[in-house]
Amino acid sequence: MIERIVTARVYDFLKKPRPGGSSAVLCDRLWPRGVAKAALEGVPWKKEWAPSRELREAFHAGKVPFGTFQSRYRGELEEMRTTILRDLEALRLPDPEAPMVLELLSASSDLDHSHLPTLRDYVAELLSPRPTP
Repeated sequence: MIERIVTARVYDFLKKPRPGGSSAVLCDRLWPRGVAKAALEGVPWKKEWAPSRELREAFHAGKVPFGTFQSRYRGELEEMRTTILRDLEALRLPDPEAPMVLELLSASSDLDHSHLPTLRDYVAELLSPRPTP
């Protein structure tokens, strides 16, 4: 079970040891500059979890304010709900009851104003138990 979801810069992730009980996912549309693919061996690259090219480019060009970016990105995530749930299931450790930390990775220099907080919150909502009516 995923106990905690954290965000991290991919460059910082590569500098620290990888503890057991954690899983990381690279969530950028583009591969991070200067990072060899071998350095992230075993880390799935889920570029489809990242914002669409059009949304990312509009945000970086300043054509879309951050709040609008978050809202539109959340809509994109909702369209991929089934895919994201399937991908999350594939990340499970051999013991599905063991607590796990999920690290969402990006090359963004400002994680707080990137897509990762929206993705983290969305994944947390997907994984939270739903009340029964």
